[in-house]
Amino acid sequence: MKKQTGIWIDSTKAIIVSLEDGKETVTEIQSNLENRVYHDKEVDKGSFFAGQHIDSQKSFDERKKHQINSYLKDVISTVNGADELYIFGPADTKTKLEKK
Repeated sequence: MKKQTGIWIDSTKAIIVSLEDGKETVTEIQSNLENRVYHDKEVDKGSFFAGQHIDSQKSFDERKKHQINSYLKDVISTVNGADELYIFGPADTKTKLEKK
């Protein structure tokens, strides 16, 4: 019998439902993604170090990229072995998962 798996995913969590031999399994994976850059002073958009401006946004974007990759790898490892896979959700995270 084939294993059918559906993934509802957005940037905060993935809910995975698998059907195999008449048994249903539901798994939830939290993403733990940061959603915005936090500054000690909200008007400060970076800081200066040794005469160079360090942009908090660039650091945040790089961290978030690694967090998304880790999150998607966790989801992929959970659905490994599925014969049929259905991916849906409200955000573009589903297309990132599909590409991965």
